[in-house]
Amino acid sequence: MAYQRGLGLPQDNVKAAKWFRKAADQGNPLAQMGLAMLYLAGTGVVRDYQESLKWLRKAADQGVAPAQSGLGDLYEYGIGVDKDPKEAAKWYRKAGQQGNKDAEFALNRSKTSERSQAASDSSAKSLDYLIRAAEEGFAPTQYHLGRLYIEGKEVPRNTELGVKWWRKAADQDHLWSQRALGIIYLRGDVVGRDHVQAAKWFRKAAENGDVASQNNLGWMYQTGTGVSKDYEEAVKWLRKAVGNGDATARDNLARMYEKGQGVPQDLQEAVRLYAGSADKGYDKGQYNLAMMYLEGRGVPKDQHKARKWFRKAADQGNGLAQNRLGWMYGLGKGGAENYGEAVKWFRRSAEQGNELAQNNLGIMYEKGLGIPQDSAEAMKWFRKAAEQGYAAAQHGLGVAYKQGTGVTKDYGKAMKWLRKAAEQGFAPAQPGVGHFYEHGLGVDKDLKEAAKWYRKAAKQGYEDAESALQRLGAEP
Repeated sequence: MAYQRGLGLPQDNVKAAKWFRKAADQGNPLAQMGLAMLYLAGTGVVRDYQESLKWLRKAADQGVAPAQSGLGDLYEYGIGVDKDPKEAAKWYRKAGQQGNKDAEFALNRSKTSERSQAASDSSAKSLDYLIRAAEEGFAPTQYHLGRLYIEGKEVPRNTELGVKWWRKAADQDHLWSQRALGIIYLRGDVVGRDHVQAAKWFRKAAENGDVASQNNLGWMYQTGTGVSKDYEEAVKWLRKAVGNGDATARDNLARMYEKGQGVPQDLQEAVRLYAGSADKGYDKGQYNLAMMYLEGRGVPKDQHKARKWFRKAADQGNGLAQNRLGWMYGLGKGGAENYGEAVKWFRRSAEQGNELAQNNLGIMYEKGLGIPQDSAEAMKWFRKAAEQGYAAAQHGLGVAYKQGTGVTKDYGKAMKWLRKAAEQGFAPAQPGVGHFYEHGLGVDKDLKEAAKWYRKAAKQGYEDAESALQRLGAEP
């Protein structure tokens, strides 16, 4: 318990789990419940609902009311076990007989549901019971009531009331309420976005040992979100979360070692942390580890391992990894070349809105690689990427309008897209803009403007642009 709450010792949920297990194995019911809660939250141990169920049952069998109530929750919602309303009611009843208010409410709720979920008078009684329990100051019930109002479950949605009850519980140091307030203020989807408030509540939850909040607070210091940017504070909180087994925090801390933020730059340590995050199944950690192998940063270059980790992240829906994996299949990096696989992964990433993948998928359609050649479909994907500001796609779309490839020839639209790319410094588009001004294609003829764009391209090494400047008699 001291390690879990940081009472006189550094807060460390991994060590807390170790000592809970020692006591739990000797039959200590409170340790059994504590270990169950760690498995349920994935704090200090890998989340394992069946292990949580096992230890809750041991504690519940010894008469620990909160464990009995928690066991009822697992049976009611089918967490780690098949849903079983009768078994849930049995454990709620045992806990309720000991005065556990959460269990009393849950039992009342389940009875109401059995009579008729649509019976408004029964629902009113159930809600009235919950409100009375919350008004008595019972923090877990306040949290539950707040959640019902915010989610609009069993009661009409009322976010103002929901936040009110979460605040009451949070002011009593109820960890879940503190974390929940941090999340809604960070996202701004329930209340107005307020990063200062988010940081305040994450700090309270983090100081109470909540691993997710420790990571979130570290990230806020890392990025200067809601607090002044402070890499040392970021490292402090991320290390706490890493010590408690958080995979996301490993990835965030790895990035700080990679960039030398708040710690001396250490690419090998970054790789070690990315690997720890990746091994726990975190897709961003898998992607970042793959990038280190691809670029040979902190480890020897290894395209086979890069492809392996990109694949793991891609299988979890990571759009960046899906695009990279498609690129590796398309070029035969880290394994055999396979255009069909390249198209598959480019498409998955493109459909998530990744502009690089949209452009790459357009190229595959344009060239007929791994898929039948289709200029119109290519233009569709180039346009999606171009509208997101991707310069290469803007240039490709401009060339298509100039040539009438997959679209009706239109010099005005060609100039529009070429200029967008050129203004981003995309060198291949700059001579095209100069050419349009020189010959009055889609714009009024303007030799000074033409020379300006030829000059920009010449400075980036385009010999044709240098020749055009000579032709116009303009200074390079």
